[in-house]
Amino acid sequence: MPWATNTAHQVVVPGLPDAAKRTYNTWAHAINANQNPLRAAAAWDSDYEVLKQKTVGGAKLKLCSIRLTEGHRVYFAQNDRDQICEIRKVGSHKPPAGF
Repeated sequence: MPWATNTAHQVVVPGLPDAAKRTYNTWAHAINANQNPLRAAAAWDSDYEVLKQKTVGGAKLKLCSIRLTEGHRVYFAQNDRDQICEIRKVGSHKPPAGF
């Protein structure tokens, strides 16, 4: 199964600068081209972080973040078993609630 993003529940912070949008789009396109989120973020100093982990229905989920620009991050739930990267929040340094 190839890697894919799920943006159904993403929140995008208003006023996201163009540089952050470009970095986000490059990263998301790389995931949809079957790269895992860490490898997709390896092209720049992304500061990939695993913030929390839990198991749901036998799948290990990780709440992760990467840096888009100095002041902007993207938060996502990474499911390695099903190869889904669920985008939760784009453009803030505050993690999303409810993981």
